[in-house]
Amino acid sequence: MSNLKNEVANLMIDVLPEGGAVVLSSLGIPITPESISLIKSIMSFVTKIGFMDICNDLKDRQLSAMQKKKIDIVLKTAIETFYDLAKDNHWEENHPEAFQYYQYALEYSEDLILKALNESREQKQKIFGAYLGNTMYALNVTQPNWENIFYCSTLITKLSLRQLNLISLINTNFESCKNFNGDILCITDKVVISEMRELANSNIWVESFSYQPDPTYIAIPLPFIKATEFTHQICKEINFTMLKGLDIESTKDSLALKPIIESGLPTPFISMMNIYLNKN
Repeated sequence: MSNLKNEVANLMIDVLPEGGAVVLSSLGIPITPESISLIKSIMSFVTKIGFMDICNDLKDRQLSAMQKKKIDIVLKTAIETFYDLAKDNHWEENHPEAFQYYQYALEYSEDLILKALNESREQKQKIFGAYLGNTMYALNVTQPNWENIFYCSTLITKLSLRQLNLISLINTNFESCKNFNGDILCITDKVVISEMRELANSNIWVESFSYQPDPTYIAIPLPFIKATEFTHQICKEINFTMLKGLDIESTKDSLALKPIIESGLPTPFISMMNIYLNKN
């Protein structure tokens, strides 16, 4: 998507339909009367919240070719995500707190783009762009909690790609990792276990029941992982299904799942795990 920011920044909302076609073509979206109408509405909205001002400001800076590529990735993914959401759901510009909303949206957009400029991984850059597009769409149809939104962008910044995938899996109780044989499966990869413990320290999950000494250095049974209300909340703020750049299947492969009887966990803990599951 080379030069998308130039195409977007120079697009006037009242031009002929060919103007909208330029942006659609850059995004790889089929050109129809409906798609032209929708993309022009979206560009009108992002212009009003000051997104184009940010694009122009960045365009005027002395940026390296690599930095320009990062901005291209973020902008493309943001507009693409916004378009996909608007196409699949009824959407029109309508926000009751226009001035305050536009101010916060401008600050948020700039904050997220600058964070993406400091990110070396392309997948993470796409995640920033998708979160930006998702937020621009969602905040216009909901009452925004800006503190939550800024915190979530900081959370995305500090977490690894795998940890972001793990949050999504934790939020769904690892439903897609269930074993059809009925075995209790455990995460056994030591690096993933370390990342899971970091997430526990960030209030992403808690232990289903208390057990000492702590067995999670050895392995973590999936039913032992209980998502917190905080996790449910941030998964509402971050629409993981729209985040381009995440690879859930790769993360599931990295868990090195094994049945609990092969995990090396102490027998008393396994017994307690079985008692817990029988009660729940």
